[in-house]
Amino acid sequence: MRTLVSILAIIALTLSAGAQGPYRITHTYTLGGEGGWDYVIPDPPLHRVFIARENRFMVIDENNGKLLGELCGFQRAHGVVLVESAHHGFATSGQRG
Repeated sequence: MRTLVSILAIIALTLSAGAQGPYRITHTYTLGGEGGWDYVIPDPPLHRVFIARENRFMVIDENNGKLLGELCGFQRAHGVVLVESAHHGFATSGQRG
């Protein structure tokens, strides 16, 4: 049985023109569920964070840690790429589902 993921630090990135300085942790939330996690992808304009888990992708509200939704049916989920100009996102996994 897989160990539950109990703590995940979410780094909310504020990307603005000319912004300088180191990244910092602005919020920390406890997220449950089975499986490890891979890439954590911020979506600053919509204040969301996409988290690749073993068999799904979680979408979290960066302001309060609330689970907004999950994309399920993946095997070895890796990451998300957001293409803001096209209003699309793409997800990758290591094995066919």
